[in-house]
Amino acid sequence: MRLRDIHKYLSWLMIFVAIFGCATGINSYNTGRMQHYYLWIASPVAFLVPLIIMEAHHQVYLRKHVQFVAPLTTITEEEFYAITRKGRRHLVLIDDLVLDATDYAPYHPGGKFIIERTRGTDVSKFFYGGYNLEPLTNGVNYTHTNYARVACNSLIIGKLIRTTNICKVKIDATSDASEDQLIKTFKFVAAPGTVLSD
Repeated sequence: MRLRDIHKYLSWLMIFVAIFGCATGINSYNTGRMQHYYLWIASPVAFLVPLIIMEAHHQVYLRKHVQFVAPLTTITEEEFYAITRKGRRHLVLIDDLVLDATDYAPYHPGGKFIIERTRGTDVSKFFYGGYNLEPLTNGVNYTHTNYARVACNSLIIGKLIRTTNICKVKIDATSDASEDQLIKTFKFVAAPGTVLSD
């Protein structure tokens, strides 16, 4: 069991203990007076009814599909890599959509370091739960929810335009995508005379 799960269950336990305390306190106060004897029911009902409504709304929202917005702006690979090499903006890719996560990074639930480590890369494999940044320590893959899709929609600044050639490639240039030089960005070019199709 992870620490956040323990925190969640202890929080729920504290809430239910508080509601139980309110209900039993109201009940014991009114027992000797024989007035408003059923007033203790109000406290649990006032908590449980909104909780059930919000949970139902949450479950319905999780099951519907939120599309990524279609941006009107296009960004070329050269523009994308020129911005990321400067190191001022944390641009990432999800499904050929360019997201500017610079201002969002401190608020990312998984931590700011994840955005900083993946700057200038395609994070689709992380977003859809196919990979995580801690594979050697059995990190847990996380498939992002519709709430994350809505957050991403607010970060989209354009669609990446790529020229597609199927060919053998060689590395033309490399650049550091993180300050600690652990993540690199590679630029590939077609090896001479190996273009298979345009």
